[in-house]
Amino acid sequence: MGHLPAPDEWLPFVTESITDSIDRIESKGRYAASRVKNSNQWTTGRVGGGGSIGLELQHLGLRTILQHAFGVESGAGPYTYDIGDLEGLGLSMEIFKPASSSTPGSMVYQAEGGKITSWQMRGQVGEIATLGLDLDFEEISRAASVGSAPTYPSSPDFFTFEGGVTWNGAQLNAKSVTISGNNGLKTDRYFLGNNNRKLEQLEANPRVYNVSVDMEFDNDAILDDYDSGTERALVVTFSGPGTGSLVVTTNARVESEPTPTIGGDGMLEGTVNFMVLASDPADDSTAIDAVYTVA
Repeated sequence: MGHLPAPDEWLPFVTESITDSIDRIESKGRYAASRVKNSNQWTTGRVGGGGSIGLELQHLGLRTILQHAFGVESGAGPYTYDIGDLEGLGLSMEIFKPASSSTPGSMVYQAEGGKITSWQMRGQVGEIATLGLDLDFEEISRAASVGSAPTYPSSPDFFTFEGGVTWNGAQLNAKSVTISGNNGLKTDRYFLGNNNRKLEQLEANPRVYNVSVDMEFDNDAILDDYDSGTERALVVTFSGPGTGSLVVTTNARVESEPTPTIGGDGMLEGTVNFMVLASDPADDSTAIDAVYTVA
């Protein structure tokens, strides 16, 4: 593993589960008169690593994350993110893990050759929006210290769910929304002669995008669209206490019957699940794109 450059940005995380992985190749042979496997009957195998990171949806690091989640960034601000080739993109990370000792943050993981395998954005009324990332790395190791001291913004940097959700241009009475994407990557690209090292993770399956909305129903328009299979524009907007916004626009159909039920407060409520589809088979951007405005 080469020396990682100093991090460009430090992102405060809510949860994380990044771990390194080193296989052990065990001999199946038996030694005469030996009841226990010997120390010379195993060797190191494939290396890699990965896991998940849970973040608050924030300006910090968002351009980098969106490019690695979608593939293509365009514009000079606002920035537009479209489905594009992930080959050649790779994340390097230093993960600074607080330790329960007199030296907080004494565990430092350095990860190289990273890809976002799947992601999830969630907004809920009265909460800071969240961003979940599932990651796979070619190699992870531990370091004695971080490359540079962490620094963080001095003012609120996060998004909330103030923007809302629209379906065919009409605002939905949404209580929460979840947008998820899976990049269809093959992550076990090990080959003979490559010294147990993983090659770059590549797209092997179609990408899948879904949206789920918890809402109150004030009419049956979405039920009609489910019955007819009509595809419409589903737009989710995140904004926050500061400036800027993130707008995710999809072409979607209602995926399962959104039968409303009477909630405890007497309102018609339910969860509507949407599948995202490209309206033009020659243009993936007709399925989903994201526009990020910094200020």
